[in-house]
Amino acid sequence: MQELLARSVGSSVETTTNVPGDLPSVLVDGDQIELGLLNLVVNARDAMPDGGKESISVTTPSLRTL
Repeated sequence: MQELLARSVGSSVETTTNVPGDLPSVLVDGDQIELGLLNLVVNARDAMPDGGKESISVTTPSLRTL
């Protein structure tokens, strides 16, 4: 996926990802996640016509009780 994202934005935008290996499993439609990420990086690319950096990070949210 990271290679696809990098090819989609070209050489003027540096894309980094941070996805820890110990994330819990979730039930999702993989095609929808891929399409959503691709749309995000392409939109970011279009917003930076002179190039730049974009970062994608995944974390586990902290849930607290009230």
